[in-house]
Amino acid sequence: IPSVCEKEGPSFEEIFPRLSNPHHCIDNKDKALYHLLCVMAGNFSCILWQKLFEDFETRFGLPREAAFPYLERLTANLKRQGASALTGPLQRKDQSTIEGNMKALEGDDFQKIYKTFVEITQ
Repeated sequence: IPSVCEKEGPSFEEIFPRLSNPHHCIDNKDKALYHLLCVMAGNFSCILWQKLFEDFETRFGLPREAAFPYLERLTANLKRQGASALTGPLQRKDQSTIEGNMKALEGDDFQKIYKTFVEITQ
């Protein structure tokens, strides 16, 4: 597992002399931003997947496992393609579909999240 340490602090080798894990150092001033980015990527995506799983089960009567192949493909694409992994109406800037999606989310708190993602990708 890769580790990240602070340039101004003790080296990785000093802290973990027996480990050969890959490691990187960042400036101490960037520590809070680094942590925030990890929290957003991990927790925010987790919240979205939990929403999908819950709606699969409660609204559509589908098992959450039905979404696992999609999650696995998405993860593989993101690892392999990086910035070009985004697909769908946000990537295509398909306003008609985006408007339909906004309508489908009426009364759902996740409409605010969808709207925000539309704004930051457009």
